[in-house]
Amino acid sequence: MDKKKNVIVIGAGIAGIAAANKLSKKYEVIILEAHSDVGGRAKNINGIPIGPMHVHESGEYSGDGGIPRYIEAHSDLDLSSADLPNIQPIPDLLEKFNIPIYLNTSDRIIIVGEKSETFNVEKFNSYLQDYSLERNIILSNMSLEETLALKLNNLFEEAFSGLNIQELKTIMKNAAERNMDFFKYGDAHPLVGGNGYHGLIKSMVNNMKNVKIQLNTTVKSIEINNDKVLVTTSNDEQFVSDAVIPTIPLGVLQKNIIEIKDISDVKRKSFQKFKMGMMNKVILKYENQFWDNTPTFYRIINTSPNKNPITLVMNCNHIFSDADPTLMLGIFAVQALIDKEIQINNSLDAIQAAWPNAPDPISCEVTAWHLDPHCYGSYASFSEKTHLVDYANIMQPEWDGKLVLAGDGIVPPGLQGCFHGAYISGLRAARLIDKYQEVCNV
Repeated sequence: MDKKKNVIVIGAGIAGIAAANKLSKKYEVIILEAHSDVGGRAKNINGIPIGPMHVHESGEYSGDGGIPRYIEAHSDLDLSSADLPNIQPIPDLLEKFNIPIYLNTSDRIIIVGEKSETFNVEKFNSYLQDYSLERNIILSNMSLEETLALKLNNLFEEAFSGLNIQELKTIMKNAAERNMDFFKYGDAHPLVGGNGYHGLIKSMVNNMKNVKIQLNTTVKSIEINNDKVLVTTSNDEQFVSDAVIPTIPLGVLQKNIIEIKDISDVKRKSFQKFKMGMMNKVILKYENQFWDNTPTFYRIINTSPNKNPITLVMNCNHIFSDADPTLMLGIFAVQALIDKEIQINNSLDAIQAAWPNAPDPISCEVTAWHLDPHCYGSYASFSEKTHLVDYANIMQPEWDGKLVLAGDGIVPPGLQGCFHGAYISGLRAARLIDKYQEVCNV
């Protein structure tokens, strides 16, 4: 019997685990992971997810003919119908491993500040409904209710993309002029409970067979050598394989921290046409819960001048019932780049304004994805320089199909930056590796 061919997967996030699981039925697979645990950016702090949490919709494929027509029109993306499922695949995966999904994501507005007594909440809510991305400039003659409603909606847009609202407006205008379609998700996103997506990945790993995972292994370089792939780690350990799937975040690819030798210049240039969106989280743990547990989210609206006008707060105990009393605040785009201490102070200021009798937290944690050398950002996003051809360039296999990238950035427009996009990219990479290896056997 011929010896099985082997494939190296770099990264044990959802893309790497999906690819490895699919390939393991036919190939020997080893995963090299830089961290001490699997999960990638799907991490937890004290049982609270600090990475992806939402279950997005599958995406909308524009034009007549649906997915088959989209695949035909975008042949340069090397897609199959398996890569673009009509139905989001993650809910079935969560059900398989008994990970709960919470559909009810109710929220509550808390108005604080010097002018809160005269603030008209009904007027504010009506302005929230009358919004478009094109209309995001705050004018001098706008009422306070309209101004803050616009800022809140802008914040939602920044949370979606991780980009500054003005930058996002320019990007979308350029995209329209280039006839680019970015798929859009619906407004209501269910949340993953239990141990979040980290719990899902751990369950998938425990259920996986014929895959070796080597943790605490940082890759330094990848190259093609005598028709084999050579992967070298930071401590100069070397692995030889028939193919490789690097699930490397775009932020790392852009900095060339892992040197992929002899890949095309056009691919290198396309890496730089994207951005890593920014979303950091402040996790405040308390000895006792002093807030109502009914809503999932609080929106703190501060009407005082020179105060952070909008603060989004998640009531973690509504979803994670076994967690210690914890509030989590989202910080997006430019604000996510400010000093950690400032983020904490701004968060505590907002909590104190909304709950004047709130005690000091017993612990404060702040994510800093932009400083993490294994990602340099929260999730993949587009920029004003992005063209459709750039997606094709980064998704194209290299070295006669022996190298296929995967991850949340290596997907068609609109699936970027989300968990199920990364999952689908792993399956696609595995399919392409198998396709090219089959050709080699003919």
